Amino acid sequence: MQQDWVRLALSPATALRGLKFAFLVGPIYIIINHGDAILRGDIDATRTLKMILTMLVPFCVSVFSSILTVRHLQRTQTRAPEQVKDS
Repeated sequence: MQQDWVRLALSPATALRGLKFAFLVGPIYIIINHGDAILRGDIDATRTLKMILTMLVPFCVSVFSSILTVRHLQRTQTRAPEQVKDS
């Protein structure tokens, strides 16, 4: 099961989707959380690390959501049609 998660997380489609979300949503979060410091020029190593971690949040959410969706679809496709209707 753990290997399945890793395989899905590292698949090109999942990783690319995560990167797209990271580079779309991450900068918005950075501006919201660190915009005033950026404008002041108050960027140190700690804040830079926080901004990198901020970019990782939408990446991780996207990857996690993608994995859950793929696994759900795999489970529902292996059920009998009448079981899928009831879920």
